[in-house]
Parts: sequence; C-alpha cells; structure tokens
Amino acid sequence: MMLKIRLTFFLFLLSGNVAIARYEGYWLLLRNPQRANKDKNITTCDQISRSTVKSTEVKHRWIIEHFNEQESLQTCKFMPMQSAEFASPDKRHKFQIFLRSREANGNAGMQNQLQAQKAITLHSFSHSDPLFCKVRIDIAYANGAHMNKLFEKVVHQEKLRAVSEIAEVTLPQNLDSYIVNDALTIICTVVIYDEISTACDSESPADNENDEAFVSSFEKFLKAKTATDMDVIASDCVTTAHRSILLARCPLMMSLIEKEKDRYVLEATQFSCQAMECVISYIYTDKCTITPDIAEEVLRAAQNYEMPKLARNAENELVLYLDEENIASRIKLAKAVGSTVLSRGISNYIIKNRHVLSSDDWEKIETEDSSAAAFILKEAVLHLVGKTMMPKIVSTIILILAIGNSALVRSKVLHQLDDTERANKDKNISTCDEISRSTIKYTVVKHQWIIENFIEQESLQKLKTMPMQSAEFVSPDKRHKFKISLQSKETTGKTGSQTPQQAQRTLTLHSLSRSDPLSCKVRFDIAYAHESQRSSQNLAEKVIHLKKPRAVGEIAEVTLPQNMNSLIDNDALTLICVVTIYEEISTVCDEASSPGNENDKAFVSSFEKFLKAKTATDMDIIASDCVITAHRSKFFARGPLMVSLIEKEKDRYVLNATEFSCQAMQCVISFIYMDNCTIKLDIAEEVLRAAHDYNMPKLKRIAEKELVRSLDENNIDSRMKLAKDTGSTVLSRGISTYITNNRQVRSSDVSKNMETENASADAPISKETILHL
Repeated sequence: MMLKIRLTFFLFLLSGNVAIARYEGYWLLLRNPQRANKDKNITTCDQISRSTVKSTEVKHRWIIEHFNEQESLQTCKFMPMQSAEFASPDKRHKFQIFLRSREANGNAGMQNQLQAQKAITLHSFSHSDPLFCKVRIDIAYANGAHMNKLFEKVVHQEKLRAVSEIAEVTLPQNLDSYIVNDALTIICTVVIYDEISTACDSESPADNENDEAFVSSFEKFLKAKTATDMDVIASDCVTTAHRSILLARCPLMMSLIEKEKDRYVLEATQFSCQAMECVISYIYTDKCTITPDIAEEVLRAAQNYEMPKLARNAENELVLYLDEENIASRIKLAKAVGSTVLSRGISNYIIKNRHVLSSDDWEKIETEDSSAAAFILKEAVLHLVGKTMMPKIVSTIILILAIGNSALVRSKVLHQLDDTERANKDKNISTCDEISRSTIKYTVVKHQWIIENFIEQESLQKLKTMPMQSAEFVSPDKRHKFKISLQSKETTGKTGSQTPQQAQRTLTLHSLSRSDPLSCKVRFDIAYAHESQRSSQNLAEKVIHLKKPRAVGEIAEVTLPQNMNSLIDNDALTLICVVTIYEEISTVCDEASSPGNENDKAFVSSFEKFLKAKTATDMDIIASDCVITAHRSKFFARGPLMVSLIEKEKDRYVLNATEFSCQAMQCVISFIYMDNCTIKLDIAEEVLRAAHDYNMPKLKRIAEKELVRSLDENNIDSRMKLAKDTGSTVLSRGISTYITNNRQVRSSDVSKNMETENASADAPISKETILHL
C-alpha cells in the first residue's frame, strides 16, 4: 500500500498539478482502506478518537485534633480506633478510614509511642458491586501549604464483604513537621473507575487547554503592571492597578475610586499593604493566599468592598486557626461584620472545648463585651441542638436576646450541652461529604494552691503529727472532686520526722467521689518565687484512666525538688495542679471549613456584566459598520499583541478594525471579556481571520470547529483559501476528512474551478487527504 501512495505523492509534489492526484489509482487507494475497515466492530471517527475511563473522585480531609492526647488515651484504656466515614456522591460506595498504633510486626497492643508504628487503614464497609479504584493517601505539612504523598495504589475487588480492607500505609515515625496546634490532617482520595470507552472527539486536542488560561492572562497582566491607570493607597504602601478590572470585579468601587490629575486613586489606608495585595490578587485571579496574620483585615476588606467569596475564604482561615488566645477578637469580629460562618465556627469551637466558658479569658469577654459573648452563646445553642431540643432552649434564647448578658445563661448553656451530648452519645458515626474532624471533648480544671508559712507548717507536722496539708477542688459540672495533699516522707517511702534537708516532699492527687470512669491528664507545676520571672517549673504530666474510681483513690504522685529556695517566696509555696478531664472522642462533619458552593463561573460572569453595562469605557473599536466601546486594560490582559495596535486619539484609545464586520468584532470582544463567544456560520470565516490577526489561538480553534462542522460542496472552495491564508491545520484536516468521506466532491465543477483558479490552495488539501488516510 505504501509503495502506491509514494508513487502518487511523488507525482503530486513533482508537478504541483492536483489533477494528477485524481487519477484512477488515487481513488482506488481511497476505496481499499475503507473496505478493509468496514467490518470492524469499532466506532469509526473522522478526526479524533478518545479512549477514556469514566471515573468519580471522592476526596476526604480528616482532621485529628488533640492528636497526642488521643494516642495516649488509646494506649492506656483500649479506646476504639479513631476513624472517619465518607461516601461517594451516588452513595454506592462507603468508606471508613482508621488510624491505629501497632508494633513493627503488625500486632496491635500497648506500646511506648516512640516504638509504636502508626498506620492508616482504609476500609470499604458496604455490600456493593465490584470495586475498581485508585487510592491515594496524603499527610498535610504543618504550614498547610504542601502535602506528602504517602501511598498510591490501584485496587480491584470482585466481591466486597461487609467490611473489606482495601489499603494500608504506615505514617512517618517523626510527625512533628505535620502537627499544628496538636492536630494532624490526613487526606484520602479515592478515584472510583466505572468503565473504559472509546468515542469520537469532535474537538481539537488543543481545545482542551488549561481551564485556568483565562484567569492566568489577568495574573500575568497584574505582574507585568502594563498600562496601569490607578493607585491603591494602603496604610503602608501604594499598589498600582487597572481601574476597569477593579470596576468589573467589584462594582462598588465605582463610588470609591476617585480621579486625581491623570491617575485614579482608591483610598484604603484602613488596611495594610499585605491585606490589600491579597484583595487585588483576588480581583485579578479569583484567588489569594490568606495567612492567619492578615485574615481579619482581609475579611473586613471583603465585607467593605462586597466580595462574598473572598469573605468566605477569610472566614474559613479564621475558623481554622481558632484558639483560646484569639477567640475574644474573633467574637468581636464576627459580631462587627455579621459573619455567620465565623459565628458558627466559634460556636463549634466552644462546643468542642467547653472549658473555654470557665476560663478567665471568657470572664474578661463577658465583662468587656457581654452582648458579643451572648451573641456567640446563642449561636452555640442553636447550632448544637435539633428540633427535638428546641422547646428546652426557648427561654435561654429569650434571655440572651432580651438581656444580652451571657453570664445569666452560661450555666444553662453548659447544662444543655450535657443533655444534648447524652442524647447523641449512642448515635452512629456520621458519614461526611468533604471533611471529618476527630476531636476530644474535655474540661480543664486548674487549681492553684498557695501554702503560706510553709516552713512552720512542716515543723508542726513533725512535732505534733498533724494531718497532711491538703486542698480540695471540683470540676465545673461538680461530677468530679479532687484532693491534693503534700507530705514529707523518707526515701524508702515511710513517713517520719526528719530534717527538711533529709525529707522527700511528695504531692499526691486523689479522686474523692464515686463516678463514671475517669480519663484525664494530670499536670503538676510549681511557681518560681520571683513574680518578675512569670514562670513555673513543670514537675510531671501523665494520662490516666480509671474504670471504677473508688471513694478515695490516688491517681497521681510527684516528688518535689530537694532544694526549694528558689521556689519559696515570703515563706509561701505555690503549687498548680491542672486536670484535663476527657469525656469522649467523636468524629463530626466539619461545616465551617467547607468552602461553600460558590459559582465556578463567577469570575467570568463579573466581566460579562461589566461588558453589558458599558461602565467607564476608555476605548473605541472601529469595525467596518459600527463603533464598539470597551476597556483598554481588558484587551491588554487578554491579547498582549493589542499593545502595539491600540492608539490614543485625544482622550480615547482606538483600535482600527475596519477589515472586520461589527458582528465579527462583537464576537472577538465577547471572547476577550468572557473567554467564549457564539460564532454564527455567517461570521465564522471573519472570526477566524480576526483571531489569527490578533493572535488568539483559543478563539481561532472555536472558529475552526464551526467551519469544519458546516463544510459542504458550496463553501469548500472558500474554506480551502482560508485554511491556506491563516495556516489552519485543523481546518485543512477537516477539509481532507470531508473529501475522503465525500469523494464526489473531487469530480464536481467546484473542484475543477478550484484547480484552475487556485491550484496552490487545492494542492495542500490533496496532500493532507493522502497523509490523513
């Protein structure tokens, strides 16, 4: 076959006469491959076949809070393995991801954490069709910017049992670089494959360009700082920008941007340079990196300039980094800007960390701004309870709204938190869509014991056999009562009357009440004598679990330093005992950190609205039969070649496009603003020429597709000329395919005229036809 084609091709190139290419043997070449392929059981495509796998990606983020405590509790009390559940969008496949500690040989047990191997295991736990998928497990670094890929594997299971382990990976031994605020983030991605199929692809491969190309053009334009016409004045810097782009993305700017001499100015001195650079980056690229130190400012700016998506991004960042130190400022911010997402995030944090309500910082919040504290407590209650609990909280809500004094309702809120937790305790684990958060509900009980006349008390104990020094304290809910005592004893452990230099002083913590099983972490600190040091010495820290606490049970003991001169001030010793009472480990769906269902087309849509509104135009496009107004900066951003084509005439900029019709240029402008345009058949050739002249490859391909789709015997002549003039490979191949499928065209009068009038245009098409075949 190849020898025959070579002969034809040689004659074709030698003479440049396309008539030679139509001789009898040429059409035999066309017929023979068609007969050979006729009986194959496969889709026959014109230009492109695409074999693809239909798949569904299920991505789940699992945030394990209080990671070290959870590990300790698992070790000491055989708690259930930490886990999170998620499902595919169609609910056909359900997965559960576990974290467990095990020995190097794979046997689970109680080991020292330094020797334990931590493993992530993924299970499918529902009867379903055979599962064919790719599993990838990542672990996020502490800075949140990067991930470490731990595992990737293609899995196929014919028959799934009720619970089937489908993947397992061992975590790194040292997790310090992955833990932030004692939280570890695991990302599990499951790509479920459905079927492999082959179909005809009507698009050119080049049409599958990066979806970010439209945004990327504005990002490059921002960095290049080409033809800027305005200044954004922040508190500590001045940033240049383009007025029309700011107006397109933020219509409110129309009333805020003012003209000063030859430049426009946006006064933003209430915000820092970093915050405004983030806002500008969002305006140009629909994204910006929000760091914790500028998140509050960015939220205020987003609210100020009416940018809801940017506000949501800032809210998510603020919720992610909530802690006891910043909760007061976050509460004020949520109330000031009316942020529902931030309010719910704070209420979630309070529900999971109820000890905050008993802290000194919370009392300070209540004192300084009781209405803000009440506002958040209201959100906490409303977010926590369901319809069945609603009658119980009506009176609380009325008090909060009417009085605004959170101190009146704090105890009731805590009580209702207990009721709701007990009601929900036995519920099955939640199956979440995107993010699961495993956390420990706990209460911190901190007690400071000041022992005055310390030396005298020790002497009296030895002389009179006085009872041991002690102090009692209870948890806020009164469920747990503790006693801390100080005694002197011999190194052998027997109490006696020795000199203070020979005595060994011991702190002991007892539980004084029969109660439910007690899981807690006990820490003893001893304060230094000089207040100027404002520090304490950590003596011991231990996680404890008691299945059945006795009426009086010793739960912790620590020996004090022998030399206590630096610890005694005015003959007073200050001891601090901190008991963190753990209640339960739970996994919940995380709503606050979800990005929200924002419209993916919002970025393009903002420019579309701006084009229709014709606001603040500064240039004219002169077509053959009309004049269209537009914005110079959009043309510069989307078509860099325009910089050399647009000229200034008096107070306006002008693009001379008289070689193209009004309809064709409107299509070009629509593409510049919206990355798309509807190309009608009667303007497709003009649009292709314009896209070729203005160097817009994507628009060129859109026009080529329309021209190929509408090919027929009447227009093939003009399409051949166009393909030669614009160097369009796609159009040339489309014409050659059309000729191959419609051989009668080569025998028509139109084709004969083409050979006579424009042989140079016809010859490349004949060549393409042979090569394509």
